[in-house]
Amino acid sequence: MVSAIHNRVNYNSPNKRVIININSEPELNLWKERGIDELVSQHTMSFFTRFNINSDFLNTDPSLWESNNYYQEARHCLSFVKVVNDTAERAVALVSQFNSSLTRNEEQKQYLFKVVAEHRRAHPTADKLNL
Repeated sequence: MVSAIHNRVNYNSPNKRVIININSEPELNLWKERGIDELVSQHTMSFFTRFNINSDFLNTDPSLWESNNYYQEARHCLSFVKVVNDTAERAVALVSQFNSSLTRNEEQKQYLFKVVAEHRRAHPTADKLNL
């Protein structure tokens, strides 16, 4: 990955978005064969800039990173970054749990969703200050 960061010259290209057709076995097999370094380029350096992380540790052997201060700072900083998928999955679980705790009657659930949607339309900035 570090080699790809230093050698692939496409810094100004748009971010790569990988869309995989999970129903296509040949496409899935192709991505299984590829490594994560396929998704890395010089543009990946913007990640370090965005988080204000000194990337000098990338110039040293990865076996020495654990003792590198810049690596330690980066690791500490990124330990507070939440993975989007994890947060989304928790939100879905919470909504599902809340949804089933109110009523089991599907008609009442649909009515409740309509009431909530209407309330949000009527009060788009329903925070403490505005209420």
